[in-house]
Amino acid sequence: MEGLRADTLAWLKELQAPICRWPGGNFVSGYDWRDGLGAMALASATAKAAP
Repeated sequence: MEGLRADTLAWLKELQAPICRWPGGNFVSGYDWRDGLGAMALASATAKAAP
């Protein structure tokens, strides 16, 4: 599966769990990919409240 580490995928298969929820919670739900564009040196830290 593209994008996953082979050892992680093997571990998930071994678990035989019907679903796997990646951690992240509110940070991931409020993440906007456009916030990651541009030069890192010019980036400013932004605090986002949980939705």
